[in-house]
Amino acid sequence: MDPPAEYPRPSLVEIRGNGGKDRNLWWTRTDSGSITHTKRWEKVWNPEFKLRIEKEVIDYLFKRKTGPKTRYANKGVGRKPGGRAHQIRRASLFLLMHQDGGWWKDRLTENDTLRYRKSQYVATVRMPDLSEAVDQYVRVLRKETGIHSHPAFRGSWISQLSRLIEIRTIHEIELKKLKSNKAFSSEQGQVEESVNEVLSVQNEDFDYRLFWP
Repeated sequence: MDPPAEYPRPSLVEIRGNGGKDRNLWWTRTDSGSITHTKRWEKVWNPEFKLRIEKEVIDYLFKRKTGPKTRYANKGVGRKPGGRAHQIRRASLFLLMHQDGGWWKDRLTENDTLRYRKSQYVATVRMPDLSEAVDQYVRVLRKETGIHSHPAFRGSWISQLSRLIEIRTIHEIELKKLKSNKAFSSEQGQVEESVNEVLSVQNEDFDYRLFWP
């Protein structure tokens, strides 16, 4: 594949595809049926970006299931697709695929000030320029949630992407902590049922169809 004339800058629609729910230039299905980004995200013609993400989030994403080895071992281009760069690309894809205004309204309301980040991890990631896609995604969030001013919407598209990944991942971490607590009362047992339902679409076996706009 020849490199493009300029850095790829896909739109939100281009990343999501035409609704075929199978694959496109930016995502594909793994053998297990979950989705992941295509190799276009890792190509050397992509620029490198620095993302500052809460260390707890990075550690959690890094514990996810890894993929097969690649031919290359340069920063972000390969090593092993289970590395931090791969997981950040994957989290970025999952975020842009996740279209649920009600869910996001709850999460943004819960995080209206954003919690103090004790420790940040600075990740250098080679990936497409997502400025257009993130800008469009934030516009959709504002429209669907009715929340037009929020700390997660401030700053550059890299900052917006980082904050939204943090909110989404921290919510998943907290749900898993609840699920691991065995001391539920009968009333809390209903909470556990709800937690299991949410986790079924938020873990590494992400069901893409549930988030199709």
